[in-house]
Order: sequence, then structure tokens, then C-alpha cells
Amino acid sequence: MLNEIITYLQGSYKANPTAQIWWRIAIFPLIIAFTTKSDYKVKLIFTLWGWIWVVHFFLLEAYAAMITIVLATIRVAVSIKYSWNQKIMYFFMVLFLIASFFTYQNIFSILPITAWLIATYAYFKQSWIRMRASFLICSWLWLVHNIFNHSIWWIMTELLIEITLIITIIRLYFDSEKGRIKIIK
Repeated sequence: MLNEIITYLQGSYKANPTAQIWWRIAIFPLIIAFTTKSDYKVKLIFTLWGWIWVVHFFLLEAYAAMITIVLATIRVAVSIKYSWNQKIMYFFMVLFLIASFFTYQNIFSILPITAWLIATYAYFKQSWIRMRASFLICSWLWLVHNIFNHSIWWIMTELLIEITLIITIIRLYFDSEKGRIKIIK
């Protein structure tokens, strides 16, 4: 089994090494974003991260994924300035539903769109621990999706995201208990 995984990973790298390099570059801002305590910095870093993923999917010629990542990246950037704006939040939710209509492949296609909708709500209506807990739920949805699609790199990414999010949530909780962070509801 381990040999099969290693062979698969080597094959995906050899098939498109430039795209896989962009995947590796994208991991660093992702980890930084999930470890920061500032909601503003999380959103700012996610905006950068999103454009890196756009390049990755473009190089893979995975245009459906690229389009949803473009929407997601614009959503994050807009939420920085217009956080708590319900009309804009619903606008992005409708865009994701429309995109899902055109990119639907099987029952597992529902998982990413559910994750996009939860994340959109989190960006516009939540902050601090609640926002990160919503991201954790999104990560679980993506993990299941990636398992059923045999996406080894994304499975590893989601596991890394989940570990980082859990650690950050715990840090934020204990910092709030000690009075180091003011909770914004």
C-alpha cells in the first residue's frame, strides 16, 4: 500500500512538475494563515493563497477548480472590507451555487460546495474561534471529498490544515481565558 502511494505521488509530480511546485509554494501561506490570531491577517493571507492556487489549477488545466478558487479568493478579499454585509455574503453564496451547477460530477461534488457556503458564512458573519471552527468543518468536508477522489496531496493538505486549526483554536481559547485577546462577537 505504501509503495502504491509513493508511486502515485511520484507520478503526479512527474506529470506536471510546475503545477506541483505551485502546490508546495501554496502550503506556506496556508499554514501561516491558520496559525495567526488576527482575523484580518487570516483573510489577507488567504487572498494571496487563493491566487497561488489559481495558478496551480491553471497549470493542471483544472478550470472548474480554478474558477471556484477565483470566486473564493475574490470573496475573501471583499470580506476584508465588507465584513458583516449580508447582501454581499448572499451574492457570493449564489455565485457558488451557480458554479456548482456547472461543475457537478457526482454526489461527492456536494461536499466542496457545502464547504464553500460554510466558509462564505464564516468570512462574513463570524470571527475568531467561531470562524476557525467553521473552517475546520470545511476541512472535514474537503477531506472526505479528497479521499473519495483519491487526491493524496489534498488529503495531506487537509490533515495539515486540521492539525493547524485545532492548535490555533486551542491557543485562541487559552489566550482569551487569560485576557490576552478581546473577543469580538
